Amino acid sequence: DKFNKTIQCIFLVIVPAAIFLSLLSSSVWTLFYGKNDYGAHVYKLFVFGGLLGGFNSVVVNTLQGLNKYKLVIFCVLTGLLLNTILDVPLMLLMNKLNIEVCYGAIIAAMIGYGLSALIALIVLIKKYNLSLLDTFRKIPSYLIAWIIFTIVILVLKLFVPTDLSGRIIQLPILLIYGVISFGIYLVINYLLGNLKILKEIRREK
Repeated sequence: DKFNKTIQCIFLVIVPAAIFLSLLSSSVWTLFYGKNDYGAHVYKLFVFGGLLGGFNSVVVNTLQGLNKYKLVIFCVLTGLLLNTILDVPLMLLMNKLNIEVCYGAIIAAMIGYGLSALIALIVLIKKYNLSLLDTFRKIPSYLIAWIIFTIVILVLKLFVPTDLSGRIIQLPILLIYGVISFGIYLVINYLLGNLKILKEIRREK
C-alpha cells in the first residue's frame, strides 16, 4: 500500500514538475545561469533523467528495505553497465540524426535507470507478490491531468515570452506560468479524485 502511494505521489507531484521544468527550460536556465541555448537544450531532457533516477531509487530502496542487498547491487550494476555500453553509440547516433549529442548520454542514463527499476519491480512482483493494480487503475486519470497541464503551458507560450535574456525578468514569467498551470492542474486532479492520496498520507501520519 505504501509503495503504491509513493508511486502515485511521484505521478502527482514529480512528473508535472519535470514537465514544467522541461517546457520552460530556457527561462529556468536563464534565471540561474544566464542566457545559454545549449544549456537550456541539455536541461530540457535532463530533468526526465532525474525523474527516472528518482523512480529507480524508490524501487531499488524497497528491495533494500527487505534486506535484499545482493539484488540491490545487481540492479544498480546492471543499470550502470547498460548505461556505459549505450553511452557512446547513442551519442554517435544523435550526431548522425543532427540531434544534440548530449541527448545520447542522457537517454543512455535513462535506459540504465529504467532497466534497473524494471528488474527490481519484477522481483518485487514475482517473489513478494507486490500488487500495482491500484496504481495502474489511476494511470489514465494522471495521463489526462498531464496532457491538460502540458496544453495549458503550450497555450501560455503563445502569449507569454520565454526567450528573454534578462535573469530577473524570468521570475515573474515563471510565476505566471506556475500559478496558472499548476492552479489548473490542481483543479483537474481534484475533479479526477487524484488528490485523495495526499489526504490518505496525512491521515496515516
